[in-house]
Amino acid sequence: MKKNNFIERFSKAEYIFLFLGLIFGAILVFTNPPYHSNDEDRHFYYSYLIASGQIIPIVKGNEVGGYLPSNLFNVTHSFQGIPYFQGKKVTQEMIEKAKLVELEPINLRFYHNYHFHQNPISYLPFSIGILIGKQIDSRPICLLWFGRLAGLIFYVALVFIALKLLPIMKNAFLIMALTPMTLYQAASITYDTPLIAFTYLFIAIILKINFGENTIQWKELIAIIIILIFHRYSKDGYLFIPFLFFILPMNKFGSKRKALLIFLGYFIFIIILFYLPSLTWGTIISSLNINHEALPKIKKDFLHDSSLNLSYQIQEPLKSIGNIIMNILYFKEDWAAGAIGKFGYSYTKLPVWLYIIHGLTLLSVSFFDSSKIFISNKQKIIICAIAFISAMAIIVGFYLESPVGNNQIFGLQGRYFIPLIPFLMLLLSNNINSHIKIQKFLPLICGLYLISLLGYTAIFINNNLIQ
Repeated sequence: MKKNNFIERFSKAEYIFLFLGLIFGAILVFTNPPYHSNDEDRHFYYSYLIASGQIIPIVKGNEVGGYLPSNLFNVTHSFQGIPYFQGKKVTQEMIEKAKLVELEPINLRFYHNYHFHQNPISYLPFSIGILIGKQIDSRPICLLWFGRLAGLIFYVALVFIALKLLPIMKNAFLIMALTPMTLYQAASITYDTPLIAFTYLFIAIILKINFGENTIQWKELIAIIIILIFHRYSKDGYLFIPFLFFILPMNKFGSKRKALLIFLGYFIFIIILFYLPSLTWGTIISSLNINHEALPKIKKDFLHDSSLNLSYQIQEPLKSIGNIIMNILYFKEDWAAGAIGKFGYSYTKLPVWLYIIHGLTLLSVSFFDSSKIFISNKQKIIICAIAFISAMAIIVGFYLESPVGNNQIFGLQGRYFIPLIPFLMLLLSNNINSHIKIQKFLPLICGLYLISLLGYTAIFINNNLIQ
């Protein structure tokens, strides 16, 4: 009996995620070439600054940042700018050479932190990993691996809790949480890692309350507030996700009057949440009297000014709307691919057949992962609106951040839509297939599928990014 209980327990979606997430996440930590996720070099630098106690940035002339060991900067920089589109790859010789370089923390250079406006809280998991790494093996390349591992553990822990809390669609969330691009991000140093993890955790706790038998408790409200504060500090651009709270029916609050008061208070909290980064970290940055116009810029080739671009675009609103629609139609396949698997600074895509298989698998599991309890049509309307408005906010935001007057969207990648995909999955919630026997074996089927998928992904990255 005990043996059967053990097998039954560890064949659940959350335990399959825990096992596969740690195993294949660790493989990706070391398989993915050093500093080779999107913007990982700059995220790594910021994480190191925090780990070394340089939390408040230093203003030095026209630069804002902190002091990095020269060897750490040089090793990281040596892996940048690999032209994958020309068939070039990271060589094993480059990695072995980097392993020989010591940190030499006394030999410092000033680094302008392009992300100094970003709240340091989003980098804490990686900074803790780097801090631990400095006590064990302080070579720059090892500090990267320690930072990646810490971020992976953080992601796996939060998503494990989310899967455990989820009352429905555990298997669908399992598939999404271990989609190659999602795990690739989780095994890298990037603020996308806490963003995705806190998004899943927030969705899980809302659904747990929604389908629970009891009314909402203060401890649950406090948990939601804390999760959303960390979610807000993780990354900009996902301001509408907190509105998922409004799918909760009024009977979850004890009375209609209490429900209206809590909804009103929560709405005020969302407004505060919007301004929270500027009220906290933004206030600290403002006190430094930085000359923003004189700062070094990453984008130097064109004029980038979202306010100026907005003024330009509203002169012909219909043309601007048409441009956005044309961009969506043009980039839809590339964005879809980017949400599933594009590696090496998004130059290297998984095969098209794999995108099709994984997309169909995600849709199928979302549909067949049904239960007796399911999301109502009224709730689905709210969920659909959140997903649509959030996606459009991201698209329009990047359109305005593109060069002034340009008709094409610059810099938008499919990975930015990963936090929104679970909302689309929830639209397939149903009780049609709850009686089908396959439900019992669905976690194991998903586990076997993910082993094949992630195994192929690890081999693909190793073969296509390293020679």
